[in-house]
Amino acid sequence: MTIKTLEIIAFKGIQHLLLEPDGHNAVISGRNGTGKTSVCDAFLWLLFGKDSAGNKADVKPRNNLGERVEGLESDVRAVLTVDARDIELRRQWHEVWSKDPASGEKVYSRDETLCWIDGVPVKLEKEYTPYVLGLVGGDENTFKLLTDLGAFMRLNWADRRRELVKIAGGDPDAELRTREEYRNIDDILRGASPEDAKKRLLEQRRTLETELKTLPARIDELEKTMQPVTDAEVAEARKAIAALQAELDDAEALLTVAPETLKRANNLYARKRELETRRAEIERSLRQPIDEALSAAEGKLATIRRTEASLASDQLIALDELRRLQLTLAQVKDQREAKLAEWHNYDSLTYLPPDIGTVCPTCGQPLPAGQVQDACEKHRADWDAKRLASMEMVRADGVKLADRIKTVTESIAAAQVRLATLEAQIANLPDKQALVAEIKALEAACPEPAGNAAWQAVTAEIAEADKEIAQHGNSSRSAELAQRKAEIRERMQPHELVISRQELTRSVQARIEVLQSQKREAGAKIARVEGAIDLLARYVRERCAALEENINRLFRTIRWRLFEFAKNGSLIDCCDATVDGIAYIPGGNELNTGACVNADIEIIHVLSQAYGVTAPCFVDNAERVNRVGFPGGQRILLRVSEADTLTIMKEE
Repeated sequence: MTIKTLEIIAFKGIQHLLLEPDGHNAVISGRNGTGKTSVCDAFLWLLFGKDSAGNKADVKPRNNLGERVEGLESDVRAVLTVDARDIELRRQWHEVWSKDPASGEKVYSRDETLCWIDGVPVKLEKEYTPYVLGLVGGDENTFKLLTDLGAFMRLNWADRRRELVKIAGGDPDAELRTREEYRNIDDILRGASPEDAKKRLLEQRRTLETELKTLPARIDELEKTMQPVTDAEVAEARKAIAALQAELDDAEALLTVAPETLKRANNLYARKRELETRRAEIERSLRQPIDEALSAAEGKLATIRRTEASLASDQLIALDELRRLQLTLAQVKDQREAKLAEWHNYDSLTYLPPDIGTVCPTCGQPLPAGQVQDACEKHRADWDAKRLASMEMVRADGVKLADRIKTVTESIAAAQVRLATLEAQIANLPDKQALVAEIKALEAACPEPAGNAAWQAVTAEIAEADKEIAQHGNSSRSAELAQRKAEIRERMQPHELVISRQELTRSVQARIEVLQSQKREAGAKIARVEGAIDLLARYVRERCAALEENINRLFRTIRWRLFEFAKNGSLIDCCDATVDGIAYIPGGNELNTGACVNADIEIIHVLSQAYGVTAPCFVDNAERVNRVGFPGGQRILLRVSEADTLTIMKEE
């Protein structure tokens, strides 16, 4: 792509400029502030609606006070030669005016963008923008890399590196994989990039090292739980358990030989439980009248207490509501006083005539006296209308506040009535002290069952049943045999503990062997992972060296470094540029200005060759460089000179 003609009208500080390089290189010179950078801004605005800084700026001309000059439309049109075909593009910042309903005069409303392709008007979003993107390869960012000095170096280092690797070509990976030492590199990469593979291996090593650190502590904990016993102790325990089990079997046999004796004992216990139930029923019947009276009194007391608590809660809520309403009333009154003061302030305002100029700001000729008088009268009428409108708005607000004061005052009165009602209800609650005294009297009046004849008869029968149970127990060996069985089981427990200790020790030893095996396996895995990390590091170093060689072959003066070594010997990815051994660092250069500019031009030249695309390249502040290189496409130098107006010179 080259610029054949570029015409700029009312764009920022440029009133009119026609650039006709006819596809050749050109030099645009002039003093600072004459619009050199605006030429580049106009070209990029024509294509993308943005300036050279990438901003969607307001391109309208402004006067000495920084105000937009109305009545002018910014217009940029160009004839571009793209692949030997001429294309005309035009973009206009068009003012839209509307009629004021009040005055009937036309007033500025908004701006809109109008576009043309080869003289045919088109829609911006649906037609113009896609067409322009098609001209620049479909990607605005790529086009910027080919036209904007320093755009490539402002990229993130990882994006710069990715772009350089893409354009360098070659396949260093294929050549390295043919070597014997790297025959297993695919198993390490597993289809991932070397960076991702390294992260995976480091994570594996961290996990294995963590596991290896915890295994000794787990083995120590298991060893502490071991309670070893000798084979002789186990044999003695088994012999003792066998003897005690024989005794236990004998006791079980004796318990089964006297079923009639057990049946008689069970009948006696059942009779006793029945008698105890009858005695409890007698005691409940004696207490029933008092329990009912006590329950009724306690229910009344609970009801009074619940009512008292509910009324107290409602009283607190009513008090809070009253305080809130009183505070609101005070605030609304303050607001109304402020509105009243604001109304008096507007009422006391005095009109001050403005200083209306008598000269046209566009052509500089004197304005007619009648037009000046009409402007003064219109300004006074507008001022009066605004003051009256403001006073009416303040008055309306004051009316609303007065209504609000009335509403809040009525709410306060209602809240006070509600509070008085609650206080009266609390004062009229029944006396709790009488109920408390009644409850205490009922609790003290509970009768003693010992004076009841029925209760005495049942108690005597229970005593007789206890006597028979005692006599039956003396004549039966059931209790004695049960006690004997319990004693035998108690004597067996120490011997059973010896057996369980042996089983626990065996289980712990088996688990320790498993953990020790895991420890050995983790150590072996760590060694394999570290070997893979070292192999990957060597592979990456050689791969990066090959990539650097492929990339640096494309450049004449710039040398790229894709990795560097840290102090600990590890490889750190980067993408740094140097010229004659001096680092080119965007925003903090040790490199001189001329070398930076020519380095940027060299980058554009290499990218243009790689993409098969050339585009106009604007070199701003070109006076800083003694000899400016060629980017491969059309070059337009923007250079400071002593001329008061822009001077355009075509380079053949």
